[in-house]
Amino acid sequence: MTRMAKAQNWSGRSDVAVRQRNSGTFSCEIVPPFFPVNVMTAAQFRRLALSMPQAEEHEHMNHPDFRVAGKIFASLGPAGSDWAMIKVAPDEQRQLLHDEPDVFSAFAGAWGRQGCTRVHLPSAATTMLRPAVRAAWRNIAPQVLVDKRENKSRK
Repeated sequence: MTRMAKAQNWSGRSDVAVRQRNSGTFSCEIVPPFFPVNVMTAAQFRRLALSMPQAEEHEHMNHPDFRVAGKIFASLGPAGSDWAMIKVAPDEQRQLLHDEPDVFSAFAGAWGRQGCTRVHLPSAATTMLRPAVRAAWRNIAPQVLVDKRENKSRK
């Protein structure tokens, strides 16, 4: 599990985020002062998914899913679970698994091979997850809607 926390480094500065991975290794990064340690919750994931244009929440197999044009691009695990799912392209999935192995993992079988990617919410930060959810939405949304969003964001 990835955990991020503020720590004071040897110089007494408190602008270092320390990340511990399951392997026991650590990584550090300099962050702006008062950097909030942001652990993703199911409610935050829901807000993020529903912030995508024309996204709607439905229920599938007893847990929430998020759709655009009737197609699922993300879902939350059953109540009380600590995971969500995003459906990205297989090459995007490989990149996510490489960059953040403590946050993202492929589902088993055909679902995983098709890009269904498990998100371990307690290990995910909003800044990390937003582009992944956007990619999942973009891969499912009708091209007209994607073009409209991209043109709007360029202005």
